[in-house]
Amino acid sequence: AAGDPTQAIMLRELGYAVYSGDDSLTLGFLAYGACGVVSVLGHVAGDEIRTMIDAFFLGDVVAAREINARLQPALRAVMGVPNYGATTVKGALQLLGVLENRTVRSPLLALDDGEYEALRTGLFASGLLH
Repeated sequence: AAGDPTQAIMLRELGYAVYSGDDSLTLGFLAYGACGVVSVLGHVAGDEIRTMIDAFFLGDVVAAREINARLQPALRAVMGVPNYGATTVKGALQLLGVLENRTVRSPLLALDDGEYEALRTGLFASGLLH
């Protein structure tokens, strides 16, 4: 999750498997030799991310770029609050009908109404919420 392509290349040259640790850099890191991603957005859009990675490895970079671009509003919504991670993922999963509620325990803070609506808007814009 260092966001350093040079380090990723060096690790690949040493024989290590490299995974992107930042959803926003996944497609770029695949081009640098990463084999996958440790993803926050994958909890919400796992099938789409898998399809993007598969498309990349099958040589359909255009399709991979299109999926990546389509997921950007959801990614910004999930990562766009200071208290992201479990809080926004649970909110997203609640919006998608996977969880019944989005309750979090301290020290996490629940999404406020504006953050929840931004999350809904981002998921809708990415085609994840209908």
